[in-house]
Amino acid sequence: MKEKNKKLIVLLLITVIAVSSAVAMVVIFRSEDKPQPVSVSSLSVKSYLTKKYYLPNEQVLFDGCVLTINYSDGKTEDVTLSDERLSVRTTGTAVDEKVGFVKVTLDGATASVPYMVSTKYDQVTFDTEGLQTVYTVGNSVAWGASKFDIKKRGSTSTTTVRTSAAAGKSGYNFSLDGFSTEIPGVYKMKITFMAEVYETEYKVVGHSFVKSVALSGTPRTVYLMGEELDVGNLKIMTETSTGETAEVEVTKDMFSGFDTSEVGENKAMKLFYKPTLSEDDKTFEITFGYTVYDENRIESVDFVASAGELNYYVGDEIKLSQSKLRVKFAGGVIAEISITDPSVKIDESTFDTSKGGRYKLKIIYTTPNGTEFVNETEYVVTARVVKMEIKNAESMKGFYQAADGKVTLAYRAGDTFGFGDAYVLVTYDDGSEAQFNLQEQLEKEEGRMVILLSMPDRKKLTVSGIDMTTQRENEIYIGWAGGKLLEVVYVITA
Repeated sequence: MKEKNKKLIVLLLITVIAVSSAVAMVVIFRSEDKPQPVSVSSLSVKSYLTKKYYLPNEQVLFDGCVLTINYSDGKTEDVTLSDERLSVRTTGTAVDEKVGFVKVTLDGATASVPYMVSTKYDQVTFDTEGLQTVYTVGNSVAWGASKFDIKKRGSTSTTTVRTSAAAGKSGYNFSLDGFSTEIPGVYKMKITFMAEVYETEYKVVGHSFVKSVALSGTPRTVYLMGEELDVGNLKIMTETSTGETAEVEVTKDMFSGFDTSEVGENKAMKLFYKPTLSEDDKTFEITFGYTVYDENRIESVDFVASAGELNYYVGDEIKLSQSKLRVKFAGGVIAEISITDPSVKIDESTFDTSKGGRYKLKIIYTTPNGTEFVNETEYVVTARVVKMEIKNAESMKGFYQAADGKVTLAYRAGDTFGFGDAYVLVTYDDGSEAQFNLQEQLEKEEGRMVILLSMPDRKKLTVSGIDMTTQRENEIYIGWAGGKLLEVVYVITA
């Protein structure tokens, strides 16, 4: 009995194993991948028509155009428009000054290739100057100064259309595709204009950053042995990825390689600037050349005034922030030192604007070895003008004054122009007066106290600039800094 049961158990086990194997075989068979049909998912343009501009009723040529077939399995295939699987048609060339399209279809996928019918134009180029290529999340496209230059048929002349203008007008077949700043990354935007399609890469970042720097001001390039670095009025001008600009003060700790312990020519120092945020954590670098001389080579030290810094009104304070000292060395080499440099001292005891007059201001330059160079330069103090009058105007030839105050001087062709003995009487706020002869002011090349301009271009009036040869009517403006005085019309009658 036991032997019989053992045989029965063995038989059952064999049966179970056999059934289990069969089931396993069925599962394996059902889990096998069956081949899926491959379909066309899309068509994209790889290259456009070689000939893009046509005259009315001219046949469109498909040369140069290549399409990419994108399949559902991820594979691609490049084909020309002559491929028999493609359905290809054009919108025609009957209408002048109109954009047409080559329409391509394959298994439901479509693509359009532009061309232009035009008797006026036959070429377009895209100048990308100023087109922003780095954006912060959420920014709009920034065209900058980018533009399209449209060439006229049979001519080298072009018509220019700013991209920003084209984007806001119809008739140019303008479109922008693929542009989005929602998510940081690197992308491509596609710009279509007339029959042209341009693709350019752009980057989207999470924050605005400094993308470029430029130096404002002129760095000093000549030093004496032992002198310290002079940053003068140097500034770094920055521009961010979103177009904002800013100024950064230049400090001595930004430089490396500056050494005046020994004389030498064509030395090099570098300025390093690392903004808080820059692309790829970039440090900007600017290299300067400089020369170090011994002070024994100094030949002269002269003061060079910035415009207006030696002219004062009564009661003004000193203003010499932009002026410089010009140090000349043997051999003609010149160094310019800022008036604000620690080596330059202004003797303020020689500066006085309590009353009008001409005075001497003492400026002292001290070398690292203690040698002093003293320069005395003249400055002028005047009271403010409160009133101006033309006196003795009747002495001007052909003088006539109308009821509205307009003065006319009548001449004949070939006469000599002149103000006669007329003069300007100036009254200052301190009650003092001064006279300035108009003819003398006209004949002065420099240092005029009265403004004389030829109208309407407002150019400085000169003796040689007055044409007395032919009949004409001209206007002269007589004035003073701070107020208009009179307009004189001189008329040549014959």
